[in-house]
Amino acid sequence: MERIKYIDTAKGILILMVVFLHVAYFYNTTIVGGKNELFLFLEKVSVFTFMPYFMAAFFILNGYCSKNVRSFKESFEYGCKTLIIPVFFLNLWHQHWFCVSMFGGILIHSLLRRFSNKVNYIIYATLLLIGVTINKYGLDIFYLSYTLAYAPFIFLGEKVRCIVDNNKFAIISLIICLGLWAVYYYNKQYVIPYIAGSAFRVGFKDIPVFLITTICGSSSTFLISRLLKNVDILSKIGKHSLVIYLFHFNIIMLIEPMCVPLVDNASTIESALAFCLLYTISLTCSYIIAIIINKNIPWLIGKNKYI
Repeated sequence: MERIKYIDTAKGILILMVVFLHVAYFYNTTIVGGKNELFLFLEKVSVFTFMPYFMAAFFILNGYCSKNVRSFKESFEYGCKTLIIPVFFLNLWHQHWFCVSMFGGILIHSLLRRFSNKVNYIIYATLLLIGVTINKYGLDIFYLSYTLAYAPFIFLGEKVRCIVDNNKFAIISLIICLGLWAVYYYNKQYVIPYIAGSAFRVGFKDIPVFLITTICGSSSTFLISRLLKNVDILSKIGKHSLVIYLFHFNIIMLIEPMCVPLVDNASTIESALAFCLLYTISLTCSYIIAIIINKNIPWLIGKNKYI
């Protein structure tokens, strides 16, 4: 099946967001203990702009691209080849809730395809509520809460295709996002809820706002990806987003000792240069690793070398 270029571009933009957040968060909290004002600012920018939706957007894209109906067995094999095996062999030493939850979401999606859309809307809404409840009371096992909370976005990506490919919907979504960010900026008591990484902060009263924020933020990003679909580097990064995801955080931790002197008690200009350096190194190194794996052992990431 021919790749859709702006989908790869969207994945590229989203993985750039992931690396951006982790560089800002890790070095702000772990190394400088929140004392570096620029890193603290960049972390806040991440948290209240794209963190509310950037991981859910990957689930939406998965559903959008799932045109070929797979049986549960085929879905299980596909998930193992493209998610579980890469995690097991490439980066088992780091928690990867995203891959585990995506795998679970794919399986749930394959099981529920036998039901009508109306029934599925009810089932997926129930799964979201259960996921939120499980996480709220600390009963999470093997990222079950994330799996249940994010699985509905695979269904939405398949059925509500305007989220991904409709310009009018995306423009309206962008306006809504700007409005939500403005509300937060002028009223600090208002917190846009989000589910991302270890920061599962959605309660029952927050779910409507979370859904609006996630759908609108994702659609806005997909609009940008269509505008930038001819920027080859973004689509190339998007094609290797899984391996970049698996390796970038470890690279950040690996270069930590070298970078401590650069960011601790640094001036704004020095901090900006340090951030750019850290970001570039972590992204570039993980991208090079992705190229090497794709060329030499593609089966390790679910690709057949001879096709």
